[in-house]
Amino acid sequence: MENLEDIDILMHTGSNFYIFIILLIIFSVLALILVFIITKFIISAKSNPKKKAYDKIKKLDLEDSKQASYRLTKYATYFEDNPYKDQLLIQIEQYKYHKEDIPFDEESLTIIRRFTNSCKI
Repeated sequence: MENLEDIDILMHTGSNFYIFIILLIIFSVLALILVFIITKFIISAKSNPKKKAYDKIKKLDLEDSKQASYRLTKYATYFEDNPYKDQLLIQIEQYKYHKEDIPFDEESLTIIRRFTNSCKI
């Protein structure tokens, strides 16, 4: 007879099912909101062309002065507010049009470093 009383308790737990469904819906909505926020941050981080240009400038191979000067000219257009931009473009202009690859001199390397360090993303 005592076993029958235990079954009676299990039969009257219908409200637990509704609580479970409500909690499941709440957690699902919170998970969807969290996924939306995370994807929004990822998309905004990827779509920043200035940051991409800065990363490419940082990865430039300065040993190949001809290609580096072309790429610096291309990526420097993203940094209009940089005070060293005009000076950089004038300084690296000479390396673009040589037939052979001439290494950057110290003055050019210094200007490139100043430009890179003063880039604001």
